[in-house]
Amino acid sequence: MYRKFKKIAFSILSFLGIGFLFWSVLLLNPTLSYAHSTALDNITIYHNEPLPEAVESILSDAIQLVKASPLYSAEEQIDICLNDGSYYPQLWIYQGGLAYAFYNKVVMNHSEPNFSENRAYYTWEVNNNETRKVDLTWLIAHEITHTMQSRWDRLFPLKYDFWKIEGYAEYISRAWQGDGQIKEKLEVLIVAKEKEQTGIPIISLSDGTIQSVSYFEYALAVQYLLEVKGLSIDQLYEDQTKLDAVYEELKEWTESQK
Repeated sequence: MYRKFKKIAFSILSFLGIGFLFWSVLLLNPTLSYAHSTALDNITIYHNEPLPEAVESILSDAIQLVKASPLYSAEEQIDICLNDGSYYPQLWIYQGGLAYAFYNKVVMNHSEPNFSENRAYYTWEVNNNETRKVDLTWLIAHEITHTMQSRWDRLFPLKYDFWKIEGYAEYISRAWQGDGQIKEKLEVLIVAKEKEQTGIPIISLSDGTIQSVSYFEYALAVQYLLEVKGLSIDQLYEDQTKLDAVYEELKEWTESQK
């Protein structure tokens, strides 16, 4: 009986092990899941459909945005995986959002990118199936910033506050560094937080795209900590101050500047 049980257990573990190995190979090698790959400098795009002409300029603009971060390295090879018919975007167990990133990979997920319009569209039930759109250059730059965070510290999603991780990616991808608009942004944020909205609260931008209220707040808190308090990148992530406390401190600082 013991030998039979041992044999069954070994068979199950072997099956799981082979399955995990197969999954890992597919996940780390997107070339196995796509019909085509296109290399542009240090970026490789994996796709099934032909790429629009606008792809190169959008990626170039996204890279220009992330170059403003001290975490950027031109030596880093970045994979961008599109959701144009491949099963690859569904492989990552933590996949979610319009796009996601892990290690050196940016994966387009629950959104429909339109490179010709430089927009990514999405329709979610939580928003009453309202179609919303975001700037595609921003979206790609945001996720590339996450790959930079991963290169800087492989365990960053487990070690640091979510709002700092996302806030820094927003801060870089929205080109907020040194724009001198902290007080003005706080006014926008206060109005947005008080406004009654359906679905995930958003801020409508002048170009017709949107930004989530929560990510706007995260980025503003990061900007305050980096530019007003003078924290370094390391100090930003290691700082234990909670978001609510930073927000209140930011409001007090704004009042003192009047």
